[in-house]
Amino acid sequence: MSHDPRGDRYWKEQAESFSSLYGGRRRLSPKAFVTRFLDARGSLLELLADAPDQVRVLDLGCGSGVHLAQLAPRCRRLVGADYSERMLRLAHGASRGAAGLVLSDAHALPLRDASFDLVVSLGLLDYVRSPPDVLRECRRVLAPGGRLVLSAPKTPSAFAWLRSRLGNRIKQAVFDLPPIVNVFDRAGLLQLLRETGFVPTDVASVWTTMWMVRATRQEATTRGGGWA
Repeated sequence: MSHDPRGDRYWKEQAESFSSLYGGRRRLSPKAFVTRFLDARGSLLELLADAPDQVRVLDLGCGSGVHLAQLAPRCRRLVGADYSERMLRLAHGASRGAAGLVLSDAHALPLRDASFDLVVSLGLLDYVRSPPDVLRECRRVLAPGGRLVLSAPKTPSAFAWLRSRLGNRIKQAVFDLPPIVNVFDRAGLLQLLRETGFVPTDVASVWTTMWMVRATRQEATTRGGGWA
C-alpha cells in the first residue's frame, strides 16, 4: 500500500516490532512516548466509533489487531484487512478468532459493496499510494448511512521535524518507525473526504500530530453524478 519501499518492508517484515509498541511499559525508554500516543489514539477511537451493538465493522489496515480486540464486543460481524501476512497472524491472536481476516491492498478490497456499517482506519492514510482511492473503497463497502473513523498525519504539527530527512533517520533509529508519506492540513483532509463521498461530522487532534475524523457516507445525487 505504501509507495515508499521502506514502509513496505517495515509492515511486512517488522510487524512484531510495531506491535510491541502497544500497551508497553517503558517508563525510561523513548518508545514509551509512542506507546502513550497510541493509547491516546485508541481512547479517542472508543469515543468516535460509538455505535450500537451488532454492527458490521471493517478495520482497514488492522495491523496486529489491537483495535479488532477493542471493537469485537459490539460487533455482529468484524473483519480486519491488511496487506501484511505477519500482521494478520498477530491479529488472529489478538482478536482470539473473533474477526475474519483478509489479506488485501486497501486500494482494491475483495469485499462486497455496502457490507459494513462502520469502517475504522487508523495509521493507514499515512502510507498509502493514493488516499483518494482508499477512501473511495471505504465508501463502496459502507452501507447507506454508514460511518468512517480514520486518522491522518496532521500539518502543521509540533512534530513536523520528524518528517524531514534527518527526522526520519532519527525516528527510525530511536523509535524503529518508517517514514510517513502523506500529511494533511484540516481543510485539505475535509475537502478530500467530501470529494470521495463523505460528510465529515467530527474532527479532533491527537497530540498536535494526528487528525481523528468521523464522517458519514454521502449518497450520490441523480443529477450530474456528484454527491448529495
